Amino acid sequence: MVTNRTCQIGGCSPIRVLGFPANGPNTPGGPWTVDLGVLDGPFGCFSIPDTRTFLVIAVGPPNDTTAYAWTTDQPFALGSEPVSAAIPFGPPPSTDQFVPANSAGWKVALPGNGEIKPALACNT
Repeated sequence: MVTNRTCQIGGCSPIRVLGFPANGPNTPGGPWTVDLGVLDGPFGCFSIPDTRTFLVIAVGPPNDTTAYAWTTDQPFALGSEPVSAAIPFGPPPSTDQFVPANSAGWKVALPGNGEIKPALACNT
């Protein structure tokens, strides 16, 4: 469950919610991110995928590809960026790392330095 801290009387600014696998490489475009979706209201539920793989593909010889695999048993952090940002590479994460598999759900307020806490599974 993510609470949108941009909400004021009269509306909310949409934010893109991003996940940051701890074992991801820091590429020239920024850290590896998992786009979890857009929050355009005061709160919303987002699903963290069970697994993700990030590929780093060499452009010169040798044409090697390195795969970084992540699962919910490994550390993850969250952050956000305005929806108007050009591409979802985003700023660095704004929560501490947590292990998604350690709780049925999690709750946090974004943007900003949000404290992530275990919670019941979210289903709004």
